[in-house]
Parts: sequence; structure tokens; C-alpha cells
Amino acid sequence: LAVTRADFDELIKAVGDKDVFGITQIQARGGSFNVSAGTRVLVLDGAIVSSVESSRVRVLDGPRAGASGWLFASEIHVL
Repeated sequence: LAVTRADFDELIKAVGDKDVFGITQIQARGGSFNVSAGTRVLVLDGAIVSSVESSRVRVLDGPRAGASGWLFASEIHVL
């Protein structure tokens, strides 16, 4: 998850460019963080960022519970 919309925009570019170093830099400075597959989230907002449908979510489970961030809307699966 990207912490801010600006971080999400930067992450999209790095992923699209296959820039592993750039992705690592975003994570190292705290601009993104990982959660395990299957982690429950609450969808807070939706938007189109850099022509990509995205959602702002709050993490409900695990060590990052309470944190919020942006991710690809396609990554959200209703259980």
C-alpha cells in the first residue's frame, strides 16, 4: 500500500518502469508498506490516480492494523 496519493503515483511509475531500486527506495523512506494477502481492509475512498483506478483503505488486521494507504482497486477482493 502507498501511504499517500503522491506515493501511489510514484509507485505506479516505478512498477511500470520495472524500477526495482525505485520501489525499494519508496518503501525505505516509508512511502509504502506491505500487508499479507487476505488481510481485511475497509475501503475509505476511491479515485483515479495516474489513469489507474485506486482505493484508499484502512487495514483492519495484522501488525499494520489502523494504517491507511492507497492500492490498486483490482487488488481488493470481497470475501
